[in-house]
Amino acid sequence: MNYNLRIPSDEYTGFLSFLSEELLAKGKISRFYIFRYRTSEEDDSFEYIMLDIKDPDEEFGVHFRLRLQEMQRSGMLQMLDTRFWNWDRYVFGEKGSEMAKDILALSTEIAIKTRERFGKLLDPQNEFPDETMSRMVAPGAWLLLSSFFNAAGYSTLQEINSYITAIQNRLRLMGPTESERIRGMLHLALDII
Repeated sequence: MNYNLRIPSDEYTGFLSFLSEELLAKGKISRFYIFRYRTSEEDDSFEYIMLDIKDPDEEFGVHFRLRLQEMQRSGMLQMLDTRFWNWDRYVFGEKGSEMAKDILALSTEIAIKTRERFGKLLDPQNEFPDETMSRMVAPGAWLLLSSFFNAAGYSTLQEINSYITAIQNRLRLMGPTESERIRGMLHLALDII
């Protein structure tokens, strides 16, 4: 089951709770993931989401579709035309497509559980800016990534190479204005080190 959805940004947290309740808690599917995308640099009032659900049983599929339709009637989301092109194969290749979907599913689950654990979206860099000078490391969402690489057994060089790949990927997908702004921030950050 594939859905292409448009959700007001201020409803996104509620949508994640809905996914947790309907998909994570009930265990009626083998995997699901969400992938957010933007239609323009200026439009930040809506989240555009591709939702992919693998192997739902027929009864659950009907139930889930009805729940989405209720949410659409209430104004919480808008169902857009389903995109039938294989974006995953286009982006990740024939061999990488299934692995990418598994990674996206794991990341979606971690994102939902992190919001549930902390009750909010963690600051990406520093949860406690008022304490910055009294400690060496600022805890934030970045620590999820770094601690994953550490616990999994990657070297520091492998971790940094992964971040470089991620930054290159993000810059390729951004609009030119935002991309140039980020490139300037990177130059400044690297000059400070």
